[in-house]
Amino acid sequence: MRLARCSQNFQKPAPSQQGFTLVELMVTLAVLVILLGIAVPSFTPLRERWQANQAIADLESSLFYARSESIRRGGGISLIRTPSSDSCAAADNEWQCGWTLIIDTNQDGIADVFNGGEENTTLRPFSHNYTNLAIAASANSNTILIDRWGVLSLAGLDNSSIFSFDARPLSQPNADTQRLCISAGGHLRKIKNSANCNA
Repeated sequence: MRLARCSQNFQKPAPSQQGFTLVELMVTLAVLVILLGIAVPSFTPLRERWQANQAIADLESSLFYARSESIRRGGGISLIRTPSSDSCAAADNEWQCGWTLIIDTNQDGIADVFNGGEENTTLRPFSHNYTNLAIAASANSNTILIDRWGVLSLAGLDNSSIFSFDARPLSQPNADTQRLCISAGGHLRKIKNSANCNA
């Protein structure tokens, strides 16, 4: 009898309910959507500036490769810009459609053909397509010439000229992104595009 009373007093508690109700879940999702709607537009300029800086880093990396390849081959190569097309618009001094490293023994900015066209004249394509950026050279040229010593020069300029490339988002024409300065000796230096390469 006493045992039966004890067992009645010590019954298992009812399991507690865990998780969200449908109303709580809907309210949480609504708050998240509102917060994302506020935050995403403010991150867009930051993301575009990062892409512009990344484009300059890609161009710098390509030029380092072009210099080492030219020194190894004894010169005769050029980096040419990919021209404007339906999928990528670019002015004559803009390089956002990409660039290609070619064999160019006479340094005229045109790929040379050897052995009746049997040798591949393209050493390496850099098929970047920065559709929301403008990558502008300081001079109107579509070719960077690289001599046997690794000296870089824009076609149409003499080797003593310093030239540069600026990358900026199309939606932010005054964005303070990076500039790639290229000295007469082929030295590459990244600075803010508000700064002067000669400084």
